[in-house]
Amino acid sequence: MVMSIPVTQARAELPRILEMIEDGDEVTLTRHGRPVAVIVRPDTLRTRRTADTDAVIDKLSDMLNTDSRQPLHGSAMLSPKDGEQLLQEVASSRSGRTGR
Repeated sequence: MVMSIPVTQARAELPRILEMIEDGDEVTLTRHGRPVAVIVRPDTLRTRRTADTDAVIDKLSDMLNTDSRQPLHGSAMLSPKDGEQLLQEVASSRSGRTGR
């Protein structure tokens, strides 16, 4: 279950919120009606990060598999700096560190 709760209410109900998180729920904390944080179980967060990393790897793989005889055009171009940053992010996420 996904629910939103104001930060002020969350302070008073933290034990109940933690039980909900342990049961697999997701809680969005809001301030003045705007989301400011999401609380999820650590394994849920790891799964989401892995999915994001896999999407980046797939995109990079597609770019690398493009016919090498034809240059990349426009926004499809990956600069050496961007490539290095991407590789660092992938390596960091796979080692359990976010690097951020």
